[in-house]
Amino acid sequence: MLNYINLLLIIFFGCTCVLAHPLTVYPIQDPKESYVGVGVSLVSIIKGEQRVKAALKATSRSEIRITQNIPPHEHLMKFEGTDELSGGMVVEYVEGKSPSHANFLQLPQFSRIPSMRIILRQLASALRELEKNGIVHADVKIDNIVVANFFDFPQQRAVVIDFGNSFWIDRPESWPPCVGSNGYSAPEASNLKAVIDNKFDVFAFGQVISHMMSDGATTISDDGVFFAAGIELGANPSELKDALDLLRKCLRPNPIKRITFDDILLHPFITGVGHTDYEPQINMASFWENMNNEIRQSIVMKANQSIALTEAAHLPRVEYHRQIRDIWEKIESEAKQPIYQKYRDLLIKQEITNVFTRWVKGPQSVPDEYVPDQLKF
Repeated sequence: MLNYINLLLIIFFGCTCVLAHPLTVYPIQDPKESYVGVGVSLVSIIKGEQRVKAALKATSRSEIRITQNIPPHEHLMKFEGTDELSGGMVVEYVEGKSPSHANFLQLPQFSRIPSMRIILRQLASALRELEKNGIVHADVKIDNIVVANFFDFPQQRAVVIDFGNSFWIDRPESWPPCVGSNGYSAPEASNLKAVIDNKFDVFAFGQVISHMMSDGATTISDDGVFFAAGIELGANPSELKDALDLLRKCLRPNPIKRITFDDILLHPFITGVGHTDYEPQINMASFWENMNNEIRQSIVMKANQSIALTEAAHLPRVEYHRQIRDIWEKIESEAKQPIYQKYRDLLIKQEITNVFTRWVKGPQSVPDEYVPDQLKF
């Protein structure tokens, strides 16, 4: 009977609305089970010969209509059907984490940037698939990305969820009254005459990069905060420059000048192949203001070890390691406190700034005579 009604709806209205693919839904009563989301509950459905977990969402007919037409893609939330009783939408249940800066810090350091590349590549691929089908997501943000197997590098699977604001570009009747979320919306969202297209999603993609790398603290005019947070993640200068190059190309105010998803998928930060020539604009005052002790220690270690001693003194590898060991023993014996703490106390702010600047620009910029006075003995 329901299939007959659906057929009539298709003939007369061209869509199946709420009655599309009705399912028998079984509530999950176990209090340990939960699904994060407003108006969303965890249920199970019969799929083939198996009962599987799904998510039941109380929603509007317009969201059901667009979600059931989302193209099949590994990284786009799958529409399963509707609940006959409540009329709610049943979608794929993805158990995972959001790709937030805090969650990346919980990964082993060696896998943080590679994991970020995997997730961003999957996200760009999903959003490009929407673009090919004439659909704008219009609410891309960290909270609308779920990453299954987040801590299982390199098996992460990112899924774009929540199509409540999504619309077809060529169907004005599907356009929502407002788009985007605070902190992710492109400038054109405030222009009533502007045409919102997939470049709106590109801008939000850039803000996702900012939230992954620096918890959303990146500013348009200064790269210092981004560098500070990136160092905390364990990124090297080349990776940070590439990430900033991609970020800036996504956040261009003029949508026509923004990078496309096709070009994003070929960008060095996403592929991990080659490097950009981006020159970071770092305001050292704000950089130091946003530094915490752990990051300062990391800078001092990396900068002095890899540049000041190895490059400036031109020491053979064995001699280099001997001098490092001797210096650390000297500091530790004099101070009788942890090495990093004493290291930080010895190097004044200006000295660290000099070393950091050389570290960012590369070893080739270090003068032969440059060895910090604090390291001479």
